Amino acid sequence: MDSEQASTVGDGQVPERTPEPPVRVRLPDGQGVVCRLLARRQTAEGLWLYKVALPLWAHVRLGQRDTTEPVDTVFYVAADQARPLPGVSYTGVPIRRHPLVIARARTGRRPRATAPTGTPAGTEAA
Repeated sequence: MDSEQASTVGDGQVPERTPEPPVRVRLPDGQGVVCRLLARRQTAEGLWLYKVALPLWAHVRLGQRDTTEPVDTVFYVAADQARPLPGVSYTGVPIRRHPLVIARARTGRRPRATAPTGTPAGTEAA
């Protein structure tokens, strides 16, 4: 086997882990915390949301002993509330663009929204 070939599934190699680089997030009370960036996704309106993880202390019971351990709290934050850290690469963080935004970018117009069954688009049910 050529050493230049990439690893394949089932070749005994551990798959590379998706990067989770640090990112500074502004919380609603104004605090700035460093979280791990897990993914980026786009809404139908074009707003970017970042899925981040913040480790917080949680109560756990180990046998008869109470203690605390760090547990990830995962949440979404609007992209304008997150800032990159200097020198950190965000390459490889999963990105999911919304299909409606992609279609709008390709055609230059907004695709017609699908109305719920029995309700014409742009009208309200009585």
